[in-house]
Amino acid sequence: GEVIHTNFRVVADGDLLYIGFTTDRDPDGQPNAGNDDSAWVLASNDQGQTFQSVCVSTAILTPLAGGEDFNDIDDIEIALSNVGCQVMYEADYDVTTTGGSTSGSESVYHQIVTFDASGSLVTVFPVEQQLTTFAPGDFDIDDNSIIADGNNVIAFWHEPVANGGGDNDDVVSRTSTDGGLTFGPV
Repeated sequence: GEVIHTNFRVVADGDLLYIGFTTDRDPDGQPNAGNDDSAWVLASNDQGQTFQSVCVSTAILTPLAGGEDFNDIDDIEIALSNVGCQVMYEADYDVTTTGGSTSGSESVYHQIVTFDASGSLVTVFPVEQQLTTFAPGDFDIDDNSIIADGNNVIAFWHEPVANGGGDNDDVVSRTSTDGGLTFGPV
């Protein structure tokens, strides 16, 4: 059976309905016995009469550009902009550090999901985009969230003060004025 590992996140507008969640299915739709969650979006463009699904955390199967692998996806959040459903999540890493140990640190990633001209649910970017500016797996982030209004999208989270670690966190954000296609600096 399907195991859902997060509360559902739901946004709707007119005929569009998007539901974000994490589950123990790989991006290819197969059950993941390792219980490593992926982020998924179910969506409808006919007021919920029919649904399509797409995985938005594909790096579980394919390493990112720096060679990092996602170990687990947590804390999915979604918002609706003029471009589509903005999806943000926290990714736990399997990264071998300089000392040879495995890091359990996290970064924030972003993807946009929308319906194309033929009515198929698609992701806008070929691979999810990292919003945190430090090297993947170097630090631990918490409490990610995303909001959107028209073409304005703001993603925010807690990260170690000045990326220096320790027990104190700063709230940081990145803003997009083009519907999440690009984001300004932290």
